[in-house]
Amino acid sequence: IDREPARLLKQVSELIAGHGAAAMNQATVTATKSFNLSLGLMVLFALSGAGISILLIRSTTRVLGGDPSELKQALKSIGSGELDTPIERAAYYPGSVIAGLDCLRNQLANSRDANQRAERQARRILNGLNHVEACLMVAESKGEIIYINDSLHQLFSQAQNSIARNWPKFSPDQLERASVREVLNKITGEDWDESAEVWQTECTVGDHTLMLRASALRDCNGDILGSVVEWRDRSQEVLTELEIEKVVQAASQGDLKKRIPMQGKEGFFQSLSGYINNLLEVNQQVLADAQLVI
Repeated sequence: IDREPARLLKQVSELIAGHGAAAMNQATVTATKSFNLSLGLMVLFALSGAGISILLIRSTTRVLGGDPSELKQALKSIGSGELDTPIERAAYYPGSVIAGLDCLRNQLANSRDANQRAERQARRILNGLNHVEACLMVAESKGEIIYINDSLHQLFSQAQNSIARNWPKFSPDQLERASVREVLNKITGEDWDESAEVWQTECTVGDHTLMLRASALRDCNGDILGSVVEWRDRSQEVLTELEIEKVVQAASQGDLKKRIPMQGKEGFFQSLSGYINNLLEVNQQVLADAQLVI
């Protein structure tokens, strides 16, 4: 009877030990499965992240057309004015940012070339205008003088003292950006009719007789771009006209001894004066010979 409880206790201990080992084994299996599952998920997440990163990099590359350093270099080249070399990668990624930059580079290069051609053409025109005898003044649509050629500057320099009698502040070196209306009104003493396609007048300023012709400049649509004023110093012409008039009047009254002074005359008036003087000389000699015969 005394041995029976001991045997029962032993059986209970063995049963508990068996259940504990089974539970331990089950826990070990469960833990292993959980670890493997976690490890698999971690690997899966890592691979997914790498795939997403690769896709993002490729997508960004297609949008940018290259890596950010290449984009930075393209911007730097354009900013420094290097417009003649195409961006190579632009051809491989049409529609990308770098392709847009290459298009901008090309447009800027074309605009630069067009501006340079226009500048060279304008320089040739200005150079030509500075070597003509005509005295020219050009004003923009707002009435500001933007150009005076060398011939007109020389004319105003010669007539400066005469013009300064009525316009003390006049200076041929300070006419650019001045008002063309003020210049015309001050020198001629008349009101310039800006509405007229052509406005012409002649005025006497001191010892100088000036004739000017103002014409409107229009574009292909008829809008006014500005005006051009051609000046001419008729002082020598007027003096010659008076001298010729006196000689001809004297000749008509029988006085053939008067002659037109040749000093200071050039071109047409020099030839005309010489011709008239020769004609008077011949007529005077003919009359003198006729008187001897009579």
